[in-house]
Amino acid sequence: MMLEMAKVDSPFGEYWERLSRTVASAVNSGRIGAPKALRLILHVHNSALDCEDSIQEQAAVAARRSATDWFREEVERETAVGEPGQPTGLLLRWRSGQSALLLISAGIGRTAGNFVLMGSHGTIYHRIESSPTDATEEVS
Repeated sequence: MMLEMAKVDSPFGEYWERLSRTVASAVNSGRIGAPKALRLILHVHNSALDCEDSIQEQAAVAARRSATDWFREEVERETAVGEPGQPTGLLLRWRSGQSALLLISAGIGRTAGNFVLMGSHGTIYHRIESSPTDATEEVS
C-alpha cells in the first residue's frame, strides 16, 4: 500500500502529524495486519544552523511517539546513537518483538526521506518529498 500525502508544505511537525494520523488510520483498520517493523530515514530541512539539534530532536521524538501509538505498546528497549550536529539513530524494540529503526538528520538541503511500516499481511510505504518552501542553500 502506498500512501499519497501532500508534499511538505507546512512546518515539519504539522506534516508529521498528518502522516501519523493517516498511518494510524491504516493500522487501526487492519489493512496491514499487526505492525511488525518500522524503518524511517528522514532529513528535515532547517536553514537556521544554530538550532539543527533541536529540530532533529523534535523529529525523533515525534517519530518515536508515532511508532509507540502504531504498535500499541510502550517501548521496552531503546538504543540511541549520534552526537550533536550528527544524524540521530534510534533502535526501538517492543516486548512482543516489534522493532523500529529511525535515522534522522537536520540541516541545509531539502526535506526528504522514506518510511516503511511492515505488518503481518501488508506494508505501508511513503516517500517524504521536499516542499517548495525548502530553500536550496549553497555551502561554500
